[in-house]
Amino acid sequence: MVVSVSDVVRWKYDENMVKTAKEYTLKKLKHTADTWQDRKQHTIKKILDIFKGDLAKELVKDILKRDGFEDFEDYDVWRVESGVDPNFERPGDWDLRICDRITVEIKSSIEKSTNDLEFILKNRRFTIYYGKAKCDINIQVFYIPINLDFGRRVEESQEIESKDVDSIIELFKRYVPEGYLMGWIKKEDLIRSPPIELTGRTSWERPRCYYDAKLYQGEPMEKLLHYIKELCGYEECE
Repeated sequence: MVVSVSDVVRWKYDENMVKTAKEYTLKKLKHTADTWQDRKQHTIKKILDIFKGDLAKELVKDILKRDGFEDFEDYDVWRVESGVDPNFERPGDWDLRICDRITVEIKSSIEKSTNDLEFILKNRRFTIYYGKAKCDINIQVFYIPINLDFGRRVEESQEIESKDVDSIIELFKRYVPEGYLMGWIKKEDLIRSPPIELTGRTSWERPRCYYDAKLYQGEPMEKLLHYIKELCGYEECE
């Protein structure tokens, strides 16, 4: 096992991160394609899927800044400032770009079955569709709710009287106070993994094909900063 439980980084988000993630969620909502087969649940899942992804990006940015590294661009900032996609009409080509050339994709997932980190590392995968690896570095964030039934409640619209963004984010904050940065994997290692077809927990979720790259087969987060500094040509201080 390359990544062990002791390598997993637990990181609490703050209200500024929530505010930023919510802002981008609202901008992306009307241009995001519906990928869920049951339109009864699609609004809630759509909002949550965008929000948790943008919050995961804020977690990664915060950890990089904590380690004194800020030589990166956020795609959502860049798309506006460059004029490439100021209205958020298209999916991003990357989440972060480091040293103006190294692209990073940040994936997120809500765990529904266990809070056992060793089990998650051994049995969960980097959530990237087979044939869709596009970035140099892929980071996986997991959210492990205080109550593991949280995911099912969201899917079934329980405890949410309305489907507005604020209600869904407040529910998320109540049950998911932090993120778990499980590790990362290089694109060249990811694409060597075979495909695997997985079916969702609910009957309306169609099977999807992922790279069969388990989380333990990635790299620990503590190695990320050294790796990107090396790629950028920075010299490490003794």
